[in-house]
Amino acid sequence: MAFQYDTKNQSFRQIMGNGLKYTVPRFQRDYSWKQEQWYDLWQDVLKLRDSQEAHYMGYLVLKSSDNKNFVIIDGQQRLTTISILILSALGQLRKLIDQNKESEENKEREKTLISSFIGFIDPVSLSFENKITLNRNNSLYFRNYLCQLKPPPQRRIKVSERLMGQAFNYFEEEFRQVQCSQNGKNIAQFIESIVDKLFFTTITVGSDANAYTIFETLNARGVQLSTPDLVKNYIFSLIDTNKSLHENQLVQLEERWTEITKQLGEHEFSHFIRVDWNTRNSFARKTELFKHIKTELDTKEKANEYLDYLQKNSEIYAALKDEKDEFWKSCKDGQYNNKNKLIGLKTLNLFNITLPQSALIAAFHKFDVRGFFTFLYYVETLSIRYNVIGNKLPGPLERVYNDITQLINSSGFSLRKVRNLLKQVYPEDETFIQSFRDKNFKNQRAEKKVRYLLKRIENRLNPEADISDESDLTLEHILPKNPSALWGESFKDEEIESYIYCIGNVTLLSRNDNKGVSSLPFQKKREQYNKSSIKITKKITDYDNWNKANILARQRWLAEQAKEIWSIPF
Repeated sequence: MAFQYDTKNQSFRQIMGNGLKYTVPRFQRDYSWKQEQWYDLWQDVLKLRDSQEAHYMGYLVLKSSDNKNFVIIDGQQRLTTISILILSALGQLRKLIDQNKESEENKEREKTLISSFIGFIDPVSLSFENKITLNRNNSLYFRNYLCQLKPPPQRRIKVSERLMGQAFNYFEEEFRQVQCSQNGKNIAQFIESIVDKLFFTTITVGSDANAYTIFETLNARGVQLSTPDLVKNYIFSLIDTNKSLHENQLVQLEERWTEITKQLGEHEFSHFIRVDWNTRNSFARKTELFKHIKTELDTKEKANEYLDYLQKNSEIYAALKDEKDEFWKSCKDGQYNNKNKLIGLKTLNLFNITLPQSALIAAFHKFDVRGFFTFLYYVETLSIRYNVIGNKLPGPLERVYNDITQLINSSGFSLRKVRNLLKQVYPEDETFIQSFRDKNFKNQRAEKKVRYLLKRIENRLNPEADISDESDLTLEHILPKNPSALWGESFKDEEIESYIYCIGNVTLLSRNDNKGVSSLPFQKKREQYNKSSIKITKKITDYDNWNKANILARQRWLAEQAKEIWSIPF
């Protein structure tokens, strides 16, 4: 999506200069930095005093229509904390004034520094205007106490206000240890030495939709920005049109939002809002999502309804990430509390399969318990065949899941119609078997996944086995990872590595049985395998020796078992 924005590298002095004003959106998150972040900032500042090098503070995402008044979309924690650090130095300057130490000169220094970095007298109203206006929970405390260098109250203050007061005290204490703190000129030089060396990349856009696109772009490049703030601010502002809500109502809104974010965690929220939206609306890609939200949600009533959906679906979304979640035990009198039927969730999470999440949430709302479990099995089966073993491109599958979600939301949905849509991308048996025969997992991180697949195959041969936990099992490479010269009779040196990581070359052993087995020759291993109670391991004794042909034969046999486990009846 094309968008217009202005990008600059600017020092803190440039950001705060020339009468520019910054506002934290009313409903954006409260101040949250703690000692770990204060310490890091202070150490960076100390290094800047005697250095000519600049220190990079990251991105600021801003919104402005006049390049004079800016809304802070991301960066409020950093700007606020730097301001508090400067205020702590000004507090030290104020003490020198009170002690009549160069009183007139220090008053002039204080006035100049405050007007440069904290606030100024508005020439029209003649009232003091902060350069940064914080959100509704933090604005009064920051403006009336910290910026005025007045002792703040200690009782009946919010957690975020207490954190700002603690930040001021932290920097004040650290500043006392600096040699310049007893001289007004040196205090001024200290502040001046850092404001030109703290650099940001400011990205200024002209609309919320563009700001959201910037968020997604930067997140994709590894710059973690607070995406939830943008959505929260828009929804809350819509609900509180004309700022008409009573404070108690605003507190209730905040409590609902906190409940949602506690379910998910902040970064997970960014993915959840898209999953939730696609659960009941036409498909929206990441960069288009906020535009869709703003287009569709244009009244207070719709915003409240959307918040209801977020609250309800956040619990389901969180439960989809863990088959052992308490949600499944309590939902519908525990009818969902069936670990064998919920095993599909473990499969999806182990292999990081996220495309079906919107369809699964829609299915949870529309299907009965039996229908949901059946659909979950279909999703798991397709994920194994299409994603895990087939390693196919996600585009066609994404479109099918979107069509399924729309179907489930329609009045004529049925599992038969769902199967018909799945058939469009379903790998047939021979395709699946061939892909399975060619599959190998070459890195150590994949061992848990291979172990899981083998445990599922073991469970087909031994239905009494507990398929919900394979932590006591180890992955045994029949042809060892570091084979001795004895194995060279069956494999050429250049071939060995390609066969070591074949699924056909690995099996399961209990931790006790696996001790000392890995380095043995095949005939000795065979004796140990014969003692195992694990059927896929015991079956290896059918082979008299271990070579390329037998690895491929066993891989074909495992593929046949997998085909029966993961199969949709069309």
